[in-house]
Amino acid sequence: MPSLEFETVRDLRRAQILAEASALVALEGLAGLTLGTLERRLPFSRGVITHHFRNKEEIVDAVLD
Repeated sequence: MPSLEFETVRDLRRAQILAEASALVALEGLAGLTLGTLERRLPFSRGVITHHFRNKEEIVDAVLD
């Protein structure tokens, strides 16, 4: 992920999650995007992911936006 400045940790975490989710979709399609896969590829827990996005559908919507 490029070095960017974010106003809040929330913005940074959401950007990290969306960048990884976008990479997964590009590599494996929507079927490859799971919370478990994101958790394995990101440096934080599923709890952090679900704190910023309620569920997979919300992440998919944000990726497709």
